[in-house]
Amino acid sequence: MKKFLTAAEIGRLEKVSNMTATRWVRKGYFPNARKVGKTYRIPLSDYHNWRESTKIRPAFTPSVRTSVR
Repeated sequence: MKKFLTAAEIGRLEKVSNMTATRWVRKGYFPNARKVGKTYRIPLSDYHNWRESTKIRPAFTPSVRTSVR
């Protein structure tokens, strides 16, 4: 089960650039985000909370995968 998203994954989900998603992380939109190496890891719960607090409908709501390819 995936518990974290990267800034790039949030960018794809929200149809914005990676830089925009990274800027959101730096501005504090995802309070529990952590930097691991060169990438940010955003808890899935932070993403869902942020999505609920924004007025724009989500482009896509990620589901948790239970199967492995």
